[in-house]
Amino acid sequence: MRLAAFTAILLCLSAPLMAEPNVELLQQSGKFADDAQEAIELGDRRAAIVAALKGLPEAPDAATLAHFPVAYEMLFRAMAARVVNVDRETWQAYSVSSDGTRGVVMGINNTLVSNGSAPATIEFDPVTKTMVSRGGPEYLPIEEEPPHILVDPRTGEMIADLMPFGELKAAGYGPAFPPAISPDGNMVAAWHMTDGVVLRFDATDGSRLPPLDDLAGRQPGHVIGFSPDGSQIAAFADGRAAIWEAMTGTLIKAFDIPSNAISADWTYDGHLLSLQVKGYEEDSEVALSIYRDGRWREVVSLTGRTAELPTQYMQVSKTGPHVLLDEETQVDLVNYETDDVINLGLVGAAFHRFVRGGSAIAVLKEGGLFGFLSGQMTLDVMALNGSKLPPTPRDWVTFDQYVTIKGKDPESFGSLRPYAYQGDDVPDGHALWQAALALLSDAERAEVVAERIAWP
Repeated sequence: MRLAAFTAILLCLSAPLMAEPNVELLQQSGKFADDAQEAIELGDRRAAIVAALKGLPEAPDAATLAHFPVAYEMLFRAMAARVVNVDRETWQAYSVSSDGTRGVVMGINNTLVSNGSAPATIEFDPVTKTMVSRGGPEYLPIEEEPPHILVDPRTGEMIADLMPFGELKAAGYGPAFPPAISPDGNMVAAWHMTDGVVLRFDATDGSRLPPLDDLAGRQPGHVIGFSPDGSQIAAFADGRAAIWEAMTGTLIKAFDIPSNAISADWTYDGHLLSLQVKGYEEDSEVALSIYRDGRWREVVSLTGRTAELPTQYMQVSKTGPHVLLDEETQVDLVNYETDDVINLGLVGAAFHRFVRGGSAIAVLKEGGLFGFLSGQMTLDVMALNGSKLPPTPRDWVTFDQYVTIKGKDPESFGSLRPYAYQGDDVPDGHALWQAALALLSDAERAEVVAERIAWP
């Protein structure tokens, strides 16, 4: 069911009878909200802002906005959305800076050249002495794939080609993790999967900065990311970690990582947290360790305490001692200071995020992406103790970050660097309406004035 269908019901329950807009007006406002949601889904933030503004009266105050909650929610989501539309066949990952000014669209080795003239087979090649694929669909060679690109996610502007596709992919280990962007949006860091170095780019124009090569030659590896204050970059590869000064590239320290570490990230107070998994069975050893005062210390043993074995995609809160552990079908919330573990149940890995400054978790429910695109997706929010909370428009922000292909529906959504843009700079109430109107051109404002609803 789309937004417009709910509008009249919601408003009849939320406003005094004598102050209600009529049903026809509510339906009209809801239709504009539907148009705004569709525009967001298709990667057109500007069109979404125009449509949402049409669903609200002129210069609405807080009391007026309360009569049109669906259009107001869509205006907020449109202003906070960091969606881009790119002219390519597909994409693999998307990163957005925490200030919302820069994004990186990561390509994928999946551009179809032809469907092939023979059925696909896997055969032994006596020359290379390896199993090779023959026949079937043909794809572009890695070196010819579209590059990873730097974008302004507010406008969709393509700023620069950052690096060839092949630099972030190795034949033996597959693709690297998505590039990291500094908190201020000024620098991009990515792991070179062949050379084993950290590539750095000026996010103003995409120009290359000197690489960080203190882990050169080690594989596999990835960029852990920037420290919470943006002053340092960390990476790990093949049992070794390194931390550099972000701006100068000066090595601060290099050290071993715990054995069986599959992932690491910065904690809220500027230390490194490592996830270790030893084995592949239910009784495998699982633990979290923190690097502090020059050594690693195990802070939580999770052996036998998680519903399933964790994957490498853990989410570490940037505001408190909490970790979301992605598993095959479920998610666990871990407090590594109190040793508490809460199972959140069956939650797809791409559909849960810390929100509200790390004080809550938002989960998209019902039908995955296809349910979302058909208007059936709902947002559940819970406190860190697992209790339910009512959702707000701000809880959608971290999910309204994705890439669309040539104006089509997104294949996935939610930035894969989950501590990205949170919409903190987007105002509420009448100030939101003013900020949205100020973004538009004269022609777009005239369109809004001509078509928006009139009330009272």
